[in-house]
Amino acid sequence: MATLHIEPKIEATGQLSTLQLKGDFTAMDAMDSRSEIIDFISRNNGEIVLDLRSVEVIDLAGINILAMAQRSAEVNQKELQIQITSSGNITEWIQMTKMDKLLNIQTIN
Repeated sequence: MATLHIEPKIEATGQLSTLQLKGDFTAMDAMDSRSEIIDFISRNNGEIVLDLRSVEVIDLAGINILAMAQRSAEVNQKELQIQITSSGNITEWIQMTKMDKLLNIQTIN
């Protein structure tokens, strides 16, 4: 099991703010990362991207944090995009929970 690592990256123009998550986004790490993700959304301008392409495993706790992130973006009147790969656990969870109807998902191969 890989620990979740979070790395903020802000484009020089200030129009795109990316938060890259790496490792496992599960109950063990999701609650600890919740405030960091919500704070990142509230303090950055422009489009916000949560890059989950390096997340190896996600569970329902991680999916719930994504829903909270979407709500935070809406409250702060910001666009949130979630980047995932086309294969793996994250795609399965998003489809199974029908979160693809709520979240702005961008699949990158």
